[in-house]
Amino acid sequence: MACWLPTPATGSLPMEEAVAEAQFQHLFLAGCYLSLRLGAPFTLGHCGGYGEVLNAAVEAIGVTSREVQNPPTRALFCSWYTPFILIILQSFLYTMLTMSRSISNAPPEVDTSVSTEREKANAGKHLKITATSTRQPVIAKAVVTEVRLESPTVRGITLQVDNPDFSFKAGQWIDMFIPGMEAVGGFSIYSSPNQLSENRTLDLGIKFSKWPPAFWIHDQCKVGSSVAIRVGGDFYFAPEIGDPSFDLLLIAGGVGLNPLASIFSYASHLHKLYQEKQEYCPGKIKLLYSAKTFEDLLYKEMLDAISSDNPNMEVEYFTTRSMPPKSSRAKYGHITQEDLKSAVEFLDLSLLKTFICGPPPMIEKVNENLLAIGLAQNQLIYEKWW
Repeated sequence: MACWLPTPATGSLPMEEAVAEAQFQHLFLAGCYLSLRLGAPFTLGHCGGYGEVLNAAVEAIGVTSREVQNPPTRALFCSWYTPFILIILQSFLYTMLTMSRSISNAPPEVDTSVSTEREKANAGKHLKITATSTRQPVIAKAVVTEVRLESPTVRGITLQVDNPDFSFKAGQWIDMFIPGMEAVGGFSIYSSPNQLSENRTLDLGIKFSKWPPAFWIHDQCKVGSSVAIRVGGDFYFAPEIGDPSFDLLLIAGGVGLNPLASIFSYASHLHKLYQEKQEYCPGKIKLLYSAKTFEDLLYKEMLDAISSDNPNMEVEYFTTRSMPPKSSRAKYGHITQEDLKSAVEFLDLSLLKTFICGPPPMIEKVNENLLAIGLAQNQLIYEKWW
């Protein structure tokens, strides 16, 4: 922020001039405060912004900004015109605060404009990337019943889907058709399929992005909003009765946790079903989850509750940008080959399926390290997010 700072006169000042000096500094600081609140420069002479309004007022009463720097002139200026200038500052502050009510609730310092051209360019982004993926024929109406903050950058929403023909498999995603928007959203479901069958709801976790569908979730979506959704994807865990009890190694980076959280939750549900009905029994399951910071780790309470209830299910956390709290079980650093080797030792390599989801560079590195420790390529199932 450009700013001209008044230079105090050297030596002692007469009482009247000293009081005027203090009043002038107070007036100047009031302007600076207004400048900081409004994010614009405040000046008395050669900087743009709201200072120009003040300059105009000063010039209208015949006092130049250079003369204002003279202590006697300051005394005259402050004694006669301080109320007038403060009224101007208050008026502009009131006007701008009133206008601020119409500003969107997007995170600060983010350009919230989404041009028609950009929206058109992104309209088919998700559909093009997933063009060869399997999709269900059912398009169902969904109503938002809850909106929450899952992390500093991820907003969670719960959708109510009453259509009985709508279903999904753990790990799949949805196409989201938002009224009035050409772009089609694509978001992985993080809740378990049994949640949908029990109460007809599913959960999504969407990271902030200027991509129109994600931006809508953060900026406009609210309880009561309606959308249409369709299930798709070939990255899922859906065992049937009589299938071998596969061990699972789940490796997630960032919001790539979403489909793996669904698989983790569903496996926990299957363990409980097996105890009750002797149906399919999953093997051991290990989840390795990496995020930038400890605050960015998603659904930690849910994951910890599942792992604490079932000795065959474990979760291990990693943070890559900042040290996690000492009291946490999280490790600092990326998931290494040694971490993968240690995780595999917990599992049965002959009956192991590995699901990986995260940014492409992470997937490529993890894939390379898993092959290096003895896994076969057909044991590795991955989904890249973009």
